[in-house]
Amino acid sequence: MLWWANTVPAMSLAGGGDTSKLVVVDAAGRAVSWVQSLFEAFGSGVVCQNHGLVLHNRAMLERLDDDPMRGLRGGFRPFHTLCPALVTGNGGVELAIATPGDHGQPQSLFQVVRRHFDQGLDIQSAIEWPRLRHDAGRDVMLERRCPPTWDSALSKAGWAVKRVDGWSRVMGGVNAIRRMEGQLFGGADPRRSSYAIAE
Repeated sequence: MLWWANTVPAMSLAGGGDTSKLVVVDAAGRAVSWVQSLFEAFGSGVVCQNHGLVLHNRAMLERLDDDPMRGLRGGFRPFHTLCPALVTGNGGVELAIATPGDHGQPQSLFQVVRRHFDQGLDIQSAIEWPRLRHDAGRDVMLERRCPPTWDSALSKAGWAVKRVDGWSRVMGGVNAIRRMEGQLFGGADPRRSSYAIAE
């Protein structure tokens, strides 16, 4: 049974900083990569009466018209960015990884995975590496720590570059656990309150 909580005022479509994530690997190698998000500060305002779970309101991004990008219609999946991930190989989970950061989540995870697997950085260094992010239109955000050559390459390709803080929380807060040669290596993003804990 569901019940409706008090009506909440209209809020920003940018979300309310409500996303949590958790990455866990146990001694047997079983892994969980988990992301929970309400989207806005109190989600939909709908709570499961028997369990107290607040339901999200990510459908707020969609429209009930024929908008080609956001219009809800049969046969199409709505936009969704939660993307906790497990990378498998060698008979098990090689990497468990997750981040908050609305539609920047897949961008942040891709950059970390690429730096680690393609460029050989250890998982913590891959998480700490400077990032870029595209939100809308021709604008691309770069952390101040990004090399100046990135600006010129993006500008030459027609993008409008905007610099943000050197450790900007808008770039996510990646947590990851990497299994290599029977050992687990944890990584935590200094951009947000993230921790790697071993027991």
